[in-house]
Amino acid sequence: MQKRFFIITAILLFLATETSANVTLFTFSDDHGEVWVSGNMVTRYENWDWFKPSRHPNSNNDYDYYFIRSRLGLGVKFKMVEAFLQMQDTHVWDLPNDSLSPAPEGPLGIGAVYYAHRRNGNSHGTFVKQAYLRLDDVLLDGLSLKAGRFDYSDGLEVTYDNPKVMWLKKVRLSERMIGPFGWSAFTRSYDGGQVIFDKDLFNITTMVSHPTEGGFENDGHHQINDIDLVAVTLTAKYNKIIPHTENRLFYFFYDDERKMNKVDNTPAGSGLNRGNIEIHTLGLHSLSTLELGPGVGDLLLWGTGQWGSWGKMSHQAWAWAAEIGYQFTGLPTKPWIRIGYFLSSGDSNPVDSEHETFFQLLPTARRYAFFPSVSRAISRRVWPARGSPPSWKMNVLTPGSPNSPARAHRASGSSSTASPI
Repeated sequence: MQKRFFIITAILLFLATETSANVTLFTFSDDHGEVWVSGNMVTRYENWDWFKPSRHPNSNNDYDYYFIRSRLGLGVKFKMVEAFLQMQDTHVWDLPNDSLSPAPEGPLGIGAVYYAHRRNGNSHGTFVKQAYLRLDDVLLDGLSLKAGRFDYSDGLEVTYDNPKVMWLKKVRLSERMIGPFGWSAFTRSYDGGQVIFDKDLFNITTMVSHPTEGGFENDGHHQINDIDLVAVTLTAKYNKIIPHTENRLFYFFYDDERKMNKVDNTPAGSGLNRGNIEIHTLGLHSLSTLELGPGVGDLLLWGTGQWGSWGKMSHQAWAWAAEIGYQFTGLPTKPWIRIGYFLSSGDSNPVDSEHETFFQLLPTARRYAFFPSVSRAISRRVWPARGSPPSWKMNVLTPGSPNSPARAHRASGSSSTASPI
């Protein structure tokens, strides 16, 4: 066992890599524009030892697989116009064909989830990852239009040069509700349009789209037409209105008209969850930093409320998170200590007319739980962390909210036209 551990560790050091490059091919005269190419390659090996399932022919809980994901992009940009095309090719090898355990155990690890989508031990997909046209300063200074296929990460509508603020936004705020699911082999994109109004003090971003297939599904080219997504965000920029603080108000609308069983706690055959899902999500976040003593402290608050319908039931849910940290910037390695708390609602009565389990729409799984099958629905977590930036965390996770026997929804959102919620 010890020998195997060291072999796997060595393989991970060599294979769990990501390489990116951007090269300018041509610059137009008087700096009026440029043409560039971009490349990205991710290689990852995974070994799974999935608890101790029941003994039956499909109970293989110990396996490994690996994938290589390559992207090549070509872009051209002028003063007011930008066009970008990016292709993605992904190969996944050695997926297990004997790890789909009967209910209630289900897939025994993420390799089994990949296999369940195509029933093939080697999965491959080549498709258009991004293809969009962007127009800047349309009619008004700061007004931009973007249309086509693109990535979208909620919480990253505004970026800064401040590395500490960007680490907090990327690692602790972004993609909690909507993201490209970049951790997965195939990822996802969004087909639609964006309207962006960006000024010195604030940013307003509106996005209307359909998500594409992807994530665990190898055919990431097709969009999921039965899911409509709307996002509207208003960001008061960091250190512009309130010193050393960014505040953001967001609204999301999720409409899912696919006809399939939903993962929830309603009794089989009750029919309570039959019908569409329509969820409105309203929330906010606040991020602050403060120079204090020999370092810099930070405070992060995030919260949201939901209402709408879940099949024949009304939907009402909520979630919130609070985190505080302090980084000793004057010490070697600049150690950073953080502690946080997360809480979300669950459903206490599976046979009434209300669905109260928090639903996280289309997030990037694993960003907030290194165990990628953990959902942020019906959960309570407290985690201390240290590092530079934080390198480890401890999650104390309950199986539901304080009063809830509800089952968690899938942690990553829908990945195909046929995958359950």
